[in-house]
Amino acid sequence: SLLFYLIITVILFSKEGNSQCSIQSLWKDDFNIPSYSGNAYEFQVAQNGDVYVLLIDEYHQYQLSVRKFSGGNWSYVGSPGFTTNFGGTYADIDLDLDGNDVPFVSYTANTSKSYVQMFNGTSWVLVGGGSISASNSFNVSLTIDNTNKPCVFFSDATVSVKGSAKRFDGTNW
Repeated sequence: SLLFYLIITVILFSKEGNSQCSIQSLWKDDFNIPSYSGNAYEFQVAQNGDVYVLLIDEYHQYQLSVRKFSGGNWSYVGSPGFTTNFGGTYADIDLDLDGNDVPFVSYTANTSKSYVQMFNGTSWVLVGGGSISASNSFNVSLTIDNTNKPCVFFSDATVSVKGSAKRFDGTNW
């Protein structure tokens, strides 16, 4: 098994919004990192300094999990391996936080369909109830806009694998 090491450089911007910033290197010992198997793919730092890490979790049948470092401890966000309905092969994995520090993840499953899930405070739920595209989609990138709506950019097989952008309106992509 692999020992998960995390070396993160975080640029901390002042809350006043001025141009001054400081760079702080956070090393393994700063995070009291537990021993577990998994490949970390993305991380985000919340407004309060908590660190969220998206990983393919070997302890949970290679499904996606999100872990959070807060108050000197690591914990799972929701159930570990929350993508169990999609098999164990993932690509285009991305993580972002909205303005309220709600985590969102996007990924392409082994079905060549891409999905976005968010943590609703209790569990991970599919945004929009299914895939972001009617056809195969690849190279997905996720961001959250200033109204806390997820937006994705991806290669869409529906339009000859050209780039497409979609924004979730609260009901549909």
